Amino acid sequence: MQSPHVTSNRVPRRKTSTVAEDVFELERQALAELMTKQRLSLGLSQEALAYESDVDRSYVSQIERGQGNPSLRVLCQLSRRLGLPLRDMFSQDTLSHSEPFQSPEELDAPGLFRKMFDRPSGGAQEGSSKKTK
Repeated sequence: MQSPHVTSNRVPRRKTSTVAEDVFELERQALAELMTKQRLSLGLSQEALAYESDVDRSYVSQIERGQGNPSLRVLCQLSRRLGLPLRDMFSQDTLSHSEPFQSPEELDAPGLFRKMFDRPSGGAQEGSSKKTK
């Protein structure tokens, strides 16, 4: 029986930054859109892409819906069949972002996303965006 004064050896889980989660989700959605667009431009069905890439069709569907989390191996297989260099499967803005993420308290997340992705939003007013370092 364990003494009530003995603490657990269990290491507490580190909380994931909300910003990191948001960037991950944006990348996953960008990958989904790129894959779908490229697949359709090649006239391939999800089933054909999956077969020719040796990936399960349902997994291709998950990736294209932004729900899959493909391994590097799967990304290589898909990029090869889609005729895209692997580096093009990722957002160039995120890859070129050299500044480390700051703590959530120090971070201006909307400003960071505007800087990283610099995508015009349909409903945003042009004068309302601030530039961040």
